[in-house]
Amino acid sequence: MKKVLAIALTTIFVLSLATVVYAAPDNTRQWESYEVDAGIMDLKEGYESDWESFYHVVKNPDEDERYGSLVELLADHTGYGKAELLAKSEAELKDVAHEAGLAYYKTEVEGLTDQIWAAQVEAEPGEAGMLSQEFEAAYGDTYAGQVDEKDDLFADQWGFVDAAVDAGYTPVRGEDYVGNYFHIDQHAMTTDGTLKRFIDISSPFDGSYLHEDFEVTGEADVQEAFEMTNIEAGEEVEVVWHELF
Repeated sequence: MKKVLAIALTTIFVLSLATVVYAAPDNTRQWESYEVDAGIMDLKEGYESDWESFYHVVKNPDEDERYGSLVELLADHTGYGKAELLAKSEAELKDVAHEAGLAYYKTEVEGLTDQIWAAQVEAEPGEAGMLSQEFEAAYGDTYAGQVDEKDDLFADQWGFVDAAVDAGYTPVRGEDYVGNYFHIDQHAMTTDGTLKRFIDISSPFDGSYLHEDFEVTGEADVQEAFEMTNIEAGEEVEVVWHELF
C-alpha cells in the first residue's frame, strides 16, 4: 500500500539574508552589497514586523528601527520627504542614500523548515505492508500582539506577555483559543518492500527542529510518536473544539 501525509504548520521567522549597501566616499556612484547570515529572529519581533522583508540601518533593529520600504527608511534618515522619495526610481533612491553616506540592510524573512511530515510504504508483490497514523493538529493564527495576562478581551487569540526581567516574552492564550500544536502516532512496516519517511518540522516558539530523510528496502518496522505543542488550547475548547466541524 502507498500513502503520503503532508501537513502545513506554523511559520518560523528567520533572518536568512541581509543585504548591506554602502555608498562610495566620492561621487562615482559605486555601490557594494553582500549577503550576511543574520540568524534566527526573535519570535515576538517576527510577528511585530509582519513583513516578508524590511529595511534597517542597524544590524539588530528594534521594532521602531524596522522599515517596510526603502522610502520609509530614507524619509527617516535623510532630509527628503516621503512624497518626494516616492517619485524616485530605485536607482535614484540609492543615490539619495549615497549623498547621505548612509549604509542600510535589507533583510528577508523566510521559513526555517517546510513543515512536512510524510511517509510511504510500498510492499513487493505477495508481501505485506501497513501504514497507520493517528494525529491531532490545530493552528490558531489570531495573533493579538502584546497583551495583559489578566485581560480577557482576546478570548480566541494568543499574544505575548512581558515575563520577568531578562526572561523575554511568554506566549499566552485566551480561553477560546483553539491551540497551536501537532501530535502524531505512526506505525509503518513491510515484510519486504520500500519504506520512506521525510520529516521537516520546526517550532518557532522554542527553536526545536526535527529533520529526517529515511529510506529502507527489505523488511522494515518503524513505530514512532511525535508531539509539538507551541501553545496549548484554551480552557474552554481543550476538549470540545473539534465538535465545531
